[in-house]
Amino acid sequence: MRILIAAEMYLNPYIGEPGRGYAANGCEVVFGVQNFWTSFVECDALHLHWPEFLFPGGLKSPNRVALRKLGECLDNWRRRVPIIATAHNLHPHRIDDAAYREAYRLVYEAADMVVHHGQSSVQLVADQYPIVLRKSLVIPHGHYAFMDSGLSRDEARKELGLNKKYKTLILSVGRIRSREEF
Repeated sequence: MRILIAAEMYLNPYIGEPGRGYAANGCEVVFGVQNFWTSFVECDALHLHWPEFLFPGGLKSPNRVALRKLGECLDNWRRRVPIIATAHNLHPHRIDDAAYREAYRLVYEAADMVVHHGQSSVQLVADQYPIVLRKSLVIPHGHYAFMDSGLSRDEARKELGLNKKYKTLILSVGRIRSREEF
């Protein structure tokens, strides 16, 4: 079985985790947003993450033409393979507009399955996109052990230049994109 994960590995280290899981179960995994848009990659399933990153230009709201193309592309894939979408967010960080809500709606409607990382996500997402209720599956969020540096606490403090006088440190797993996310 060959699975296309329509996301770029460099955007979030988490993206590699589902790929490793698929590979451990005998699947071949292909990554890349461009592979989603061109539809030339032969695969047996399509896995979507973060609809906002399907569009070129990052976090710039898609226009009507881009949304129409997204719908057409999803329809093309839907005729060929099952579509899995993982619900990470209700909307992009820092942006909650009608265009992105439409992009999320298109993705969730096209999906045969919507994966949630926790039970509370199912109802939160369904409040905005009711169609997900009948195709939701909860798979608890994986761990970030693959990011373990192997350093001891003291070695990490030394390497990061953190003074031992600070007894409490807070770790944020994921990308902090702006000061508001602290």
